[in-house]
Amino acid sequence: MKLGNKIMLLTIVVIMAVIGVISNFAMKMVRDKVNAKNENYLLDTAEAVASVPLIEDELEKGVNNFKIQTFTEKLNLKMKVNFIVVIDMNGIRYSHPLRQYIGMPFEGGDDKRVLESGESYISEGLGRIGYSVRAFAPVYKEGIQVGAVCVGILKTDWKQEATSFMYKLIPYIGLAFVIGVIGAYALSNNIKKTIFGLEPKEIALLVEERKAVIDNTNDGLIAINTKGEITVLNKKAKEILNIDDKEYIYPIILNNLKEVLKTGEEYYNRTEKLSDDTIILSNYKGITGNEGNIIGALVNFQDRSLVTKMAEELTGIKLLTWDLRAQNHEFMNKLHTIAGLIQLERYDKALKYIFDVSEMGNKVVESLKKIEDVSIQGLILAKYHKAQEAKIKFIIEEGCNLKKEREKVGTHDLLTVIGNLLDNSIDVLKDKENGEMSIFISEEDNIIIQVRNNGEAIKEEIGINLFDRGFTTKNGDRGYGLYNVKEILDSLGGEISFTSGKITEWKVKI
Repeated sequence: MKLGNKIMLLTIVVIMAVIGVISNFAMKMVRDKVNAKNENYLLDTAEAVASVPLIEDELEKGVNNFKIQTFTEKLNLKMKVNFIVVIDMNGIRYSHPLRQYIGMPFEGGDDKRVLESGESYISEGLGRIGYSVRAFAPVYKEGIQVGAVCVGILKTDWKQEATSFMYKLIPYIGLAFVIGVIGAYALSNNIKKTIFGLEPKEIALLVEERKAVIDNTNDGLIAINTKGEITVLNKKAKEILNIDDKEYIYPIILNNLKEVLKTGEEYYNRTEKLSDDTIILSNYKGITGNEGNIIGALVNFQDRSLVTKMAEELTGIKLLTWDLRAQNHEFMNKLHTIAGLIQLERYDKALKYIFDVSEMGNKVVESLKKIEDVSIQGLILAKYHKAQEAKIKFIIEEGCNLKKEREKVGTHDLLTVIGNLLDNSIDVLKDKENGEMSIFISEEDNIIIQVRNNGEAIKEEIGINLFDRGFTTKNGDRGYGLYNVKEILDSLGGEISFTSGKITEWKVKI
């Protein structure tokens, strides 16, 4: 059975049960009300009849001359009762709806109480005309009890009165049922609309698929709702953060998620140091609902060491490509020069040129010899050839040294920092005559990186915003280089500074 039909059927059953309970409760109230009303009416009638002087006098005489019967028959026509029976102190009837029973003892046995104690009360019993509810009242003459009056209503008439009242409620019960069915139909449609018309099996399948997709992604995923409660925490996130459940999520992650939830601003490629052993590369963004409102926030992140490893591999390939392209272009120019000198039969000049080029290459290689990290060597060499291609003098200062392996500072971080600083210097100098730049790297207690160029000085108003995300003085989608450098250095506890005049110098300390 479809979900909509199930909901509708269940709602109708509940409505019917509620109506049934209310109807039974109403019937009981009606019965109790009818009982109380009729009992009061019977007692009042019995006491009123017992106080009639004619009945008092005739019972005192003790002679039945049918005056009481005649009186009660007339009275019975005016009252809403089935019978009025008058008895003397011996229980002998002086009146009865069936005349043949006049003069005979009262039947049922419930008359003794009124005759013995003189009480007024209600009783039920079987009489000559059927089972009835009857009221007894004593008859007194000058303070002395001379008999009693019994006034009754047949039980069938009593029940009929309650039933007829209930029949009047049937249209209202029917109306309540119809309204309930309409409400059940509307509720069913509303629930189906809320769950996009999906059946429970389809929802269960979607949930399983969603969980499988989330748990099998290579990124760690954490999401929160508008209350700040964690709604998604996949296996990869637990693995990277080394946690078992939602009990402890690093505060920096939760605070950033709540900030995204509050402001709607998104953050990409953030380096976050969670502990000495855990550094992640993360992206934060808001989760929007169907109406465009923010209903949550999500962060996806990776273990930065893995990202670094992949980036280093890609960087190595990219550096090799740059180096080969720059060298190819440069060597073609040099070959053309040598070929020209040979054609001019200037053999001595050609030989000297070859020695000069070879010596220059040896000097560059020698300058990089103490930089043991081949990726850093490759980067500097690639930038050297790029600068040469742009007619920029690139000096690798003496004394450069860098260990092959470092405890906290990854190769990828250094590639990003050095690459951005060198690229910025090349960009500044590419259209300048006699452009000159240099680099110095040293590792002792700290890693020191110095990059200088004789390009145009950096204006003060520009220098203030240089490390802001997206800020650039160049055309195109740029402005993330120095921002990324600053992010990396902040995560490593490093610092960057610059001075600018005739010479612009960048200094990094990690």
